[in-house]
Amino acid sequence: MLAASCAYAQNSYAPQNGTWVVSSELDGKPGRGLALDVQFGSMVLQLYGYNADGSPTFYMASGNFQMAVGTPFVAPLKRYAGGRYFGSDARDAQELDTAGDVTVIFDSATTATLTLPGEQPVRIERLYYDNPLIQPGQRATFLLGHSWQPDASALAASLEMTGDGSVSFQYPRYDPDANKFLTIQWPCKAEQARQALVCERLRDDGEVLDRVVLKRYLNELIGVLETNDVRGSNRGAEAFKGPLLTVHDSSNTLKALPLDTATPPAGAAGAVVPDSGTWVVTEESTGQPGRGLSIDPQGGQVLVQVFNYGSDGQPTFHMGTGPYQQGAATVALKQYRGGRSLGGAAASGTEMGEPQAMGLQFDTATSGWVQFPGEAAKRIHRFQFGVNHWFVETSRQPLMYLEGEWSAVSADPNMALRVKLSPVNWQPGVNPPTSYENWPEIGSSEKVKCWYEQTADGNVRCKVTDKRLGSYPELEYRFALSYRGRSLATVYRLLGDQSVLLLGQVPLIRTSNFYTAFDEGIGLPRTR
Repeated sequence: MLAASCAYAQNSYAPQNGTWVVSSELDGKPGRGLALDVQFGSMVLQLYGYNADGSPTFYMASGNFQMAVGTPFVAPLKRYAGGRYFGSDARDAQELDTAGDVTVIFDSATTATLTLPGEQPVRIERLYYDNPLIQPGQRATFLLGHSWQPDASALAASLEMTGDGSVSFQYPRYDPDANKFLTIQWPCKAEQARQALVCERLRDDGEVLDRVVLKRYLNELIGVLETNDVRGSNRGAEAFKGPLLTVHDSSNTLKALPLDTATPPAGAAGAVVPDSGTWVVTEESTGQPGRGLSIDPQGGQVLVQVFNYGSDGQPTFHMGTGPYQQGAATVALKQYRGGRSLGGAAASGTEMGEPQAMGLQFDTATSGWVQFPGEAAKRIHRFQFGVNHWFVETSRQPLMYLEGEWSAVSADPNMALRVKLSPVNWQPGVNPPTSYENWPEIGSSEKVKCWYEQTADGNVRCKVTDKRLGSYPELEYRFALSYRGRSLATVYRLLGDQSVLLLGQVPLIRTSNFYTAFDEGIGLPRTR
């Protein structure tokens, strides 16, 4: 009999940025929810809900946050008034009132307990609205590593669904008898109660030889593998996790992110995907309260909450979803009324007024444009607010996210790259790193150095020299660093006369556990 693997070391984690909902209030009708954004040791929480008279409103809380299981985030829940409404002139908001303290206690990256002023504690969870584990005719490739070994080399695994709905999972495991890794295949079936895939291999007598339980969280996969040895004695369980690399269809055509945009396949989605979290209008970033957006892309859709103000100056919110293609979306913004107020009885909202169209366009994971109803297009950028123990100035904070292992995914081996970066000249609490560099592997002279510098292609430059002594011995990758660890890098060849030659663009993916939503503490799928 396989042992239950319900307990893993869950000491630290990074909650997933994006939309969260109250689990008991999920009834398929409009209601209230939260937009959470965690950066380093800080969190911003925006609650969209309703006043006692049924009108829509929003609250915001922010403060320091220790990413440890069971450690509460506590902050005053404030409201603001007098800011911009759609089509208005420039104006800053002012603090209106404070409802009391809000408390959030996370037990994983996707689940927590929320206590709002005047209410009993309730369970909340990350909202997934376009998150299929796999679809018919697709093969998804993931790079998986053991959850307790963030520095260990990850291994490629695949999940495939045939046209008739049959699903199989392939994952290499070390065979001590053969002294090598062997790729093992498990047939799978969906288990709706856990929203997971259960994959089992059986012995000739029908007993379970081993079992894999899989869950997908947007562009990442987690799993638990339970095994017995051939003599039937229990060998326990192991957990693994890692990012999505590619999705192919049955004809082996690349169909989904990430893409090598130097030669994009016909009909495939664009490679620029905005960071989930809080965004602000660049020209309105005055240091004073104002309006903002929470952007949450999933699959081929994007969910947006706009936190702004009515013409009467009162705080309100608009929300909508729309298809996301080629880095752009048109979202039908709606308003609701009649939902649950703070301390009020359970209630669902109803739509009010006519939807209004809002346009979005992104050039990097952290910058783009928005066109609010009745306004001209404006630049927007990912809001950076995190304060960390390295005492790094705000403009250089994104650099801290470079630590770890990265992969540049490309069909061109000259542009493909896999590198592990470590800080250079770093004195915690005294001096931030001046750069991040790798140690070349044995038998390779490849050297990578990354540093923060604003260019037209982003805020990070990585110079690669002696790249496998191949046809492109010197390259430079320029990209906008994403909090979620997925960016689109523009690749240049460095020429002898100090000029550069554009080669194309490749997706750059963090494949280690540093500063991702899949650090320790992710809610692993429980087995029997």
